[in-house]
Amino acid sequence: MPESTAVRSNLPLSKINQSVPGAAGDPHGYRADGVRHVIYRTHDSHIQELFVDGAGSWRSSSLTARAKAKKIAGNPRGYVVRGVHHVVYRGTDGHVRVLYIDSAKNWAVKNVTESANAPLAAGDPYGYSIDAVHHIVYRSHDNNIQELFVNSAGNWVVRNVTANANAPAAAGDARGYAVDRTHHIVYRSHDGNVQELFIDATHNWVVRNVTASANAPLAAGDPHGYLVLGTHHIVYRSADGHIQELFIDSTGNWVINTITARAGAKKAAGNPQGYVAMDVHHIAYRSTDDHIRVLFINSAGNWVVKNVTASAKAPTATWDPHGYIAGGVHHIVYRSSDSHVQELYIDGTGNWVVKTITAVAVPWDPS
Repeated sequence: MPESTAVRSNLPLSKINQSVPGAAGDPHGYRADGVRHVIYRTHDSHIQELFVDGAGSWRSSSLTARAKAKKIAGNPRGYVVRGVHHVVYRGTDGHVRVLYIDSAKNWAVKNVTESANAPLAAGDPYGYSIDAVHHIVYRSHDNNIQELFVNSAGNWVVRNVTANANAPAAAGDARGYAVDRTHHIVYRSHDGNVQELFIDATHNWVVRNVTASANAPLAAGDPHGYLVLGTHHIVYRSADGHIQELFIDSTGNWVINTITARAGAKKAAGNPQGYVAMDVHHIAYRSTDDHIRVLFINSAGNWVVKNVTASAKAPTATWDPHGYIAGGVHHIVYRSSDSHVQELYIDGTGNWVVKTITAVAVPWDPS
């Protein structure tokens, strides 16, 4: 059956989940409706959601099962638009789908590539909101970056952003974000350069090779772009394992900072992720010893590093972590070698601790 319209599930969750399954992909943590959520791909290719209930306990449910949605081929991404919880993913058929909570408070699904007559996805999509409008960026099989968005008529449409900007083809997944309410998309091209797509003053999509602008090392993995106190920042791993930071300085020029070298930190084994906590710049990454480390700027204005795996006596990681802030508290989620989802966080005493949330979560039955 086509999934271009929402489909609700009436299947009792007790018949879907009898236990909390392990993770086969990278978990993604975020905050929606004041509640912490962690989503991930299970070994049977469902999207599993872990969330904290009103009593402060971890619960779990299968979102794809509840929405009767196609199974997932990669890692999901959660985001919020107009206060509504959404999860975007690439299905096993290459279509990009969005899971969301409908007006009846049930999980439903929409096949947005089908709705927009858009190309199939070759990588994981990334969803976000600008001015309360949906935007999803992804790499298609021809290595172009496609943007799906909802137009003024309320319909999903597609734009080939790399073609519009006459930009190089992509070698990995893209990330979109907003700077002063303006779109920015970062990705790695096949020559290892970090490219930035953005809308210029004439409202046209253009491209800038930011590694070339900053005379920076080439990228070995996917870049991550974000905003810190109104300033652009892009972090990525270079071929020598260092974490590089591209940012715009006070003169308006792109410059480079090798953060792992500045902090005397262990080199990276995967893709770093930057986030902001209490107006302070933080970068979480998996190092070559599979520990999770956090780079941050201390009170003296210097880059330093903390081995949070060691601090919390936590299991080692199998792939990339994801850091986020909820209620003013740091949270970092990752997958350990036993397929459990681990959460590192700072407790009330200011210490890093770990919780195996797939082990403590209880299957949730909404019936």
